[in-house]
Amino acid sequence: MGYQLSVKAAEDIEQIWLYTVENWSLAQADRYIN
Repeated sequence: MGYQLSVKAAEDIEQIWLYTVENWSLAQADRYIN
C-alpha cells in the first residue's frame, strides 16, 4: 500500500531537495528523496 502526499508536503520535499543540492550535492539530495 502506498501513500499520497498533500500538495504542501510535496512542495516541502521539493524545497528540501533544492536546498540540499545547493548546499551539499545532487547525490545527497537524491539519497534523501529515494
